[in-house]
Amino acid sequence: MIADGETPNEEIRLPILGTVLEAPVERPDYQSFGTRSVMTFLLDTEDPNTHKQVTKLVEMRGLAFQGFAYRNDSVIVHGRWREGILRSNRIENKNTQAIMRRRGQYLKWIGIVTAIVFLLGFLATLAAIIVGFGQFL
Repeated sequence: MIADGETPNEEIRLPILGTVLEAPVERPDYQSFGTRSVMTFLLDTEDPNTHKQVTKLVEMRGLAFQGFAYRNDSVIVHGRWREGILRSNRIENKNTQAIMRRRGQYLKWIGIVTAIVFLLGFLATLAAIIVGFGQFL
């Protein structure tokens, strides 16, 4: 049962326009053994159904962040809902026209692809050496 003034997260449409209540705080993400950071802040926004002000927790995860937002800045938050938290991948600051983005989320995949290409090259070289020695026997 939904109390008066509450809206389930699934009913709120994204992106969301709101006001930053506190300056974003960046901290290590201990679930990834400190290799990533998590930036969190509270967003004051209007519930589309009841037209009342509600406060939502916004979270952005990444290796690094680009852009900024300060207290009382008007922002548009893009992302998705997960476990009651708005996981953002992009935030547009309407006061400064800055765009906050997470950086480095693709570095892990670039490293994996590079390792696979290196391994395939090594195996191809090893196969050529074995075939080359096989001709002399």
